[in-house]
Amino acid sequence: KFGVGGTPPYTSDILGAKATTDGDVSFTFRNASTGTSARSILNIESFKVGSKAAIQFGDTNYYTGYLSVDSSNGMIFALGNSASFLNSTEQMRLTSTGLGIGTSSPAGKLDVYQSSSRYIRAYPSSGLADLEVVTNNNVQPVFAVKGTGTADLIRAYSGSTQVLTLDSSGNLGLGTTTMTRNMNVGGSGAAAGLSL
Repeated sequence: KFGVGGTPPYTSDILGAKATTDGDVSFTFRNASTGTSARSILNIESFKVGSKAAIQFGDTNYYTGYLSVDSSNGMIFALGNSASFLNSTEQMRLTSTGLGIGTSSPAGKLDVYQSSSRYIRAYPSSGLADLEVVTNNNVQPVFAVKGTGTADLIRAYSGSTQVLTLDSSGNLGLGTTTMTRNMNVGGSGAAAGLSL
């Protein structure tokens, strides 16, 4: 069925289009149920989330989220489980600065934010390094590496020169890739040739 000018989502139309006096325009796909079970499966509307155009998603029981976009706030991804899609909670936002997960104001190209003491930030506009890992390590470690094979666990390079190696046996090499002890130091510095 196709309806024009109806009152979604509680109609029997499977595909509907509507324009209102306040300038709201919608294009709706819904399930074939009638009454309150006729939830929109996909709804494209203008000026539905504040002043932003939105694509709403749902199932036969609830609105499950929306994607909205405008020039001021960027692109917002929200998830929900409610009879009103406006109750959806923002999960991600893409702005001219970058992509924020858990924050509406990303401070880098990628900002995964839990709190001011727990976040991962790549290429921040200002900060400590190109990659920042900030965490409250009272309970969890800052960084963990788990290997399931026999190759090195960690390698660090200065240009094309491998300057640090941690192999799968837990042996550490500084300035050398040949470890015969728990720690070997290569190069020409004061500690060169040191093995522990």
